[in-house]
Amino acid sequence: MPPKRNQTDSNAAEICVETNNFRQVVEHFDENGNIINQMATRLAIECQICMCKNLPLVNPHFAELPGDTHELYVVLPRCGHAFGFLCMEQWARTQYGRSSRSSRPSCPTCRTPLHCDRGHSSELEAYGRASGDIKMQDKDIMDIRAMLLNNTCGRCREQRENAEQPEGPSASLVSSSQPTRGSLVASWEDEVIEVAFVGGGAQDDNEPPQIEEERLEDHTEEARRNR
Repeated sequence: MPPKRNQTDSNAAEICVETNNFRQVVEHFDENGNIINQMATRLAIECQICMCKNLPLVNPHFAELPGDTHELYVVLPRCGHAFGFLCMEQWARTQYGRSSRSSRPSCPTCRTPLHCDRGHSSELEAYGRASGDIKMQDKDIMDIRAMLLNNTCGRCREQRENAEQPEGPSASLVSSSQPTRGSLVASWEDEVIEVAFVGGGAQDDNEPPQIEEERLEDHTEEARRNR
């Protein structure tokens, strides 16, 4: 149950938010992204991959502005779990490299697939870019809440809209471009992770799917240099 908004008394019992499930985290913020109980709410959300850095989400009444112990984070749209941006990068590269080409990427916490059932690509935006800017933190929370409320795959929504207009030029294009099998390709550009499947279709079942590894390396290094 979300906390009541009138719990602003400094004598109220302290609330420590530690879960990395943002479906629960956003319950501690109002519709404008402000912490509801600012005088009693601590935010200490640890990345569940590295278990050593926190997400840069803070209550200035309790904590100093994010520093070396915090990192940018991503929120998975289907389940709501959040992880450090670089940790998610490393996890994706390790778990879905050459040794597990048949695997589909899933949440490290609950194993919910990152993709919809049709394997459409997913973009995971990095939040917490303006460390210490509470107004930007408020905006991040509003954006995350909106994403979680509307977690339907964007391409699936586009397909449904196209299906309602059968004469439209794009209605047949999307349906014909669906990969039937393939491998994970992840690219990192401008602090956005794009996870997608490629290959399949006419590919022989005995052939290993191809991975665009050079592209992956290039974008990963570029993202690191830009930080």
